[in-house]
Amino acid sequence: MRYRAFFFTIDATLSLFLLIAAMVVAAYLAIQGEEDLHLQVQTIRAARDVLFFLDREGVLESADDGLIEASLDAALPANMGARMFIETYYYDNGYFYSIDMSEYGDEIPAEKTLYWLRHAFVSVKNKQVTNYSVVRMVVWQK
Repeated sequence: MRYRAFFFTIDATLSLFLLIAAMVVAAYLAIQGEEDLHLQVQTIRAARDVLFFLDREGVLESADDGLIEASLDAALPANMGARMFIETYYYDNGYFYSIDMSEYGDEIPAEKTLYWLRHAFVSVKNKQVTNYSVVRMVVWQK
């Protein structure tokens, strides 16, 4: 009779542990679901389109600060803010050397959900790679 009570206690404890674990998982998933997934996808797609547009138009490759700043402001949707970091590497004798780090766009807000994107491109002159650049862009909803 004693053993039956012992096993019942272990069974009840295990059941309570599983119930608490299930409640913790459900609460975690509910908190994660508060952010609108469609808004996140829309923001990232719009930012990716802006990066590809700036690359295709040759704005990023130009390294003209005024042109990059104006084009970024013009290409972004009105409900988005962005800050872009461009790090450029010079190619010489088979190696890339960091030569420049530039920043463009708005200041990054403290209380917003941020989405990061990355894009790389090369500059070619006379069929030779001259520069390799990495663009990191952070975007948010205004």
